[in-house]
Amino acid sequence: MDDVLPSNRRNFSPTRKMRNITPIRHLETPNPQTPYKNTPNYIQPNFNINLNLRPNTAVSNSPQRSSRIKPINKKLSPKNKNIPTANSNASPTSSFLNVRSSRLFAALNEKTHRFECVLENFLHEAASVPVSIATEKILLEELSASTVVYWQDIPSLQLLYSQKLNHAIGHTKGIIGQTFFSRQKLTVDESASHPNFDAEIDALAGTSNIPQMFFPLWDYSNTVCAVVQVFKSEGFDEDDEEFVAYFIKKFKVYSHWIDHFETPHSLILELMQNMEMEQFLLLFQKKVTGLFQCDIAEIWKYDKKLKQMYQYRKVAHEITDLNAGIVGESFKKSILINCESSKMKSSYHLPVDGEKDQPVLVYPVLDSQNNTVYALAVRGKNNCPIFTLQDEFLIKSIAPYIILSLNNIEKYTNREKNNRLNQSQIRCVSDLQDIITLLEKNEEDKKILCTAMEKLEELSSADRCSLFLYDKPSKKLKTLFYNGLKVPLSVPVDKGVVGATFRESQIYNIPDAYEDNSFDSTTDLESGYRTKSLLSVPIKSDMSNTLGVVQLMNKLDGKPFSKHDVGYARIFATICALILSNKKKDANLKAKKSQVKAYMRCSEIITNRTDTIRATLNEILSTAKTIMKCENYSLFIVDHVLGSLTTYIVDGPKLAPTFPLGNGIAAATVTNESHPILIVNDAYHDPRFNSTADMTNGFKTRSVLAVPVFSSERTVIAVIEMINKTDTDFTSEDGDVMKMFSGLIGQVIEMQKLNNIIKHGTAELEMQKWIGEVERKSFITPKKLEIPQSKVNEVASLNFFCIEWNGIGLFKVAFFVFNQFNLLERYQITNDLFFVFLVKLRTTYNDVPYHNWIHAIDVLQYVGYQIRKANFINILTSHELLALCVSAICHDSNHEGLNNAYLQKAETPLGILYKDLSVCEMHHCAMTISLLSKDDCNIFHAIPPNDLKYIWHRIIQLILATDMAHHFKLLKTANDIMDQGPVNLSNQSHRLMAMTMIIKCADISNVSRPFEIADKWCDVLCQEFWRQGDMEIANGWEISSPLNDRSITEKAKGQVNFYTFVCIPFYTSISRFLPELMCNAEAVNENLQIWKDKVEQLEKLKQAKEEQLQGAPPAG
Repeated sequence: MDDVLPSNRRNFSPTRKMRNITPIRHLETPNPQTPYKNTPNYIQPNFNINLNLRPNTAVSNSPQRSSRIKPINKKLSPKNKNIPTANSNASPTSSFLNVRSSRLFAALNEKTHRFECVLENFLHEAASVPVSIATEKILLEELSASTVVYWQDIPSLQLLYSQKLNHAIGHTKGIIGQTFFSRQKLTVDESASHPNFDAEIDALAGTSNIPQMFFPLWDYSNTVCAVVQVFKSEGFDEDDEEFVAYFIKKFKVYSHWIDHFETPHSLILELMQNMEMEQFLLLFQKKVTGLFQCDIAEIWKYDKKLKQMYQYRKVAHEITDLNAGIVGESFKKSILINCESSKMKSSYHLPVDGEKDQPVLVYPVLDSQNNTVYALAVRGKNNCPIFTLQDEFLIKSIAPYIILSLNNIEKYTNREKNNRLNQSQIRCVSDLQDIITLLEKNEEDKKILCTAMEKLEELSSADRCSLFLYDKPSKKLKTLFYNGLKVPLSVPVDKGVVGATFRESQIYNIPDAYEDNSFDSTTDLESGYRTKSLLSVPIKSDMSNTLGVVQLMNKLDGKPFSKHDVGYARIFATICALILSNKKKDANLKAKKSQVKAYMRCSEIITNRTDTIRATLNEILSTAKTIMKCENYSLFIVDHVLGSLTTYIVDGPKLAPTFPLGNGIAAATVTNESHPILIVNDAYHDPRFNSTADMTNGFKTRSVLAVPVFSSERTVIAVIEMINKTDTDFTSEDGDVMKMFSGLIGQVIEMQKLNNIIKHGTAELEMQKWIGEVERKSFITPKKLEIPQSKVNEVASLNFFCIEWNGIGLFKVAFFVFNQFNLLERYQITNDLFFVFLVKLRTTYNDVPYHNWIHAIDVLQYVGYQIRKANFINILTSHELLALCVSAICHDSNHEGLNNAYLQKAETPLGILYKDLSVCEMHHCAMTISLLSKDDCNIFHAIPPNDLKYIWHRIIQLILATDMAHHFKLLKTANDIMDQGPVNLSNQSHRLMAMTMIIKCADISNVSRPFEIADKWCDVLCQEFWRQGDMEIANGWEISSPLNDRSITEKAKGQVNFYTFVCIPFYTSISRFLPELMCNAEAVNENLQIWKDKVEQLEKLKQAKEEQLQGAPPAG
């Protein structure tokens, strides 16, 4: 076996006891390489192994050390030493010098001896614990430090790792990294003041405002192997500095002896046993993942000659593309690979390295004789971010033996395995024939089952075999056959491996029961039996229901149960299932006939449906209730928008209108990714059950059957709950029956949704994203359409920039404005009605640069802002508020981005129809009337006819007032009213004038917003003007306005004129009508001044250019 181990490990084992070490004086320091050959202290990754050993070859233990270091006498005080005294016969002068010299020597000797005592304690400690722990403990005591952290270098990762903090840092990070690279000791009073300080690294173990010492430790090869970080609140004195220097020096000398990594000999011996491949891989996976505390362990084999590659986990898997990812890099370079992040490696390959980003450790082993390379790989370190130096040592230690064992198993056991397999197969056929004979004789079921278990026990070479059958009333698994036990067992379905097998309907093959978390040792403790290997197989009926469990314990050869044992157990479990299921078939046949009749009757109800959807669903569920024999039922609609269940139909006591998806049994079937049918026969002992409804109604829920209802796209759209089965518990067969009814209910719900889509078009599809089922008939703003609290002030202010709210944000603004005046509830405008109205109104707006849907919402927002700012809400009637808001949002409906003059000159249909009238505004009124006359958009449906006439009068007047052709006439009328006397807003004509001026100001509102917003809106408006100018040129006309000419770039001058002659007079006039709006007029004046300044700057630049041209010398 020496051929397998590297030369530098043949004469030394980490498990050997350390020799007694006498403290060494400074002048007696030996060469660090004296005890060993001058070879690196690690295993070379690429070495040859001898794979021609016979099976069951023993692994020899390394020779043990002669003895451990003896602990020093703790009672010996460094101060009580035999200090040499002065010679009494010496002369006075020489006596004085001798005394002084002796005292100095004694002090030096005392300190040196104390240091050596501490060192001996350290060596003793390092013999039993990792060197990092020993170092931290000794330095903590000797330096009276508050904290000590040992950062061990991991060269393969270029990281320093602290076992104490379970944290790794880069070689160049912080003061710690600086110490590693500089190889110098460093003491700082406040680490935060150091230029290399990194709070995330240097302050991990303590605060940065106390003194710290950082120093490197060298090994015998003069390599920095660690950095030590010491925190000491009192600061470091000269004695501390001397001890640290002493410790660094001695650590280097003794580093060869304080390597505490131990080879796991017991694990190697266990894996070197002869066994079948399946047994070996099962044991390998369990033991190696436990050793490294990792997620998965793998063996890789690459036959270079045959170009075949295999990956071994629990089974062998051929890698056909020969791409082994990170393992392949280790093959190619013949080096150990330790990586912190698998996805950061250039060799990362998703199919073999997995989706999960995790640490990986790989060690290759070359079989040069057979031209084959192997590797041992471990992935996903638990509770640690990386694989450590100890992990590297372990993988190097065990890899040759594991690969040798794998090779032996493959090479020498195939023939014996085939022989054993043939014999066991013949035995199995014979046993099955015996059981068939019992069936033909119509023997009792119990006798046949017990015989089958006896045969299985012998066939699998198990020490014990048990047959558990499920007892519904007690909800326990009870033994029918229990060889080796005096009394039958009764196990709850939520306990032990047998319970897990039953619940999950999965096979459990466990090499060592006491290392598995699901194993319950209660029976072993009571009987004195010791379970090791365990095979547990579910008994499934033809309906995939689990009826019981077959369990085999302790394979007689001490190994895990093989895959052939699993196969035999499955065969006998199937026989048991057939016998147990046969009894139920007659009763089930009658039940199924009645279920089919009920299903056909419900299908006819859907086909010939004349009632409402609710009535139809109620009739289907009532039929299901009769078939299921339960007390009542409920139907909940899944609201994916709100993340809740909406109560739709309740047959029993009253329930809350909604339930969150995180609460209750019905919700659990929605939130579970597999959306299972849930059967709960003891509701009050199920943590998912919500007893609130029972407490309110005085009802007692015993059992619940929750069945998901799927759409055609396999999305859960509803949940059925059947409550309290009257004669017995709910079963999986009941779940299958209700699955049929859930299909019918799903069809009805989808038909209703399809009808809504036909009725509302795309509005219905959009509504499903933003409005929950329970919110549809509400007047409270839907949760997903609420303005975020941080944005409410912005939406209610002059600083609102509507373009930034494009998309669903514009709907949020509309809901906000209408609801701040309580218009939805006042006029019974439900959320779904208002949403459909907004969607269909949006479609009437064209995709033009300025007069579009964004502008409509912008005007609505400004109207709302002015009403609140002027306290106009206390003056206007609710009818007038509604008319004003509807006018604002509809005032440019179907605007083509062209003015009235263009439409008339071009003689478009609208220009011809409304010639000599306000062409655009008349059309906007017509579009508004058409839209609001449709049933699905009629937000005026609850308004009495006489009131509705008044509202329509106001809407039409307000929309027509937005025609700029009447601007100056309107301004004169307003000023005349104010010149004649005080404004009386209780006067209807004065109030109408105020409303008109509010919508007019809103239509040109961008001039009063902050200049940055006003300037952006100006650019948008220019795009629309230029668009019309381009069309005028295309028609061969002269451009109707300089604003429409792209070649004229005097934007600022045009704005000065517009502000001066249009905006300022109008904003001044409305501030006389409503003084609270004076702030808007002031904002317009501020913007005007900015435009004037820009014009002045442009004029100066223009003048400067002209003067420069005049003063230039003539060309040529």
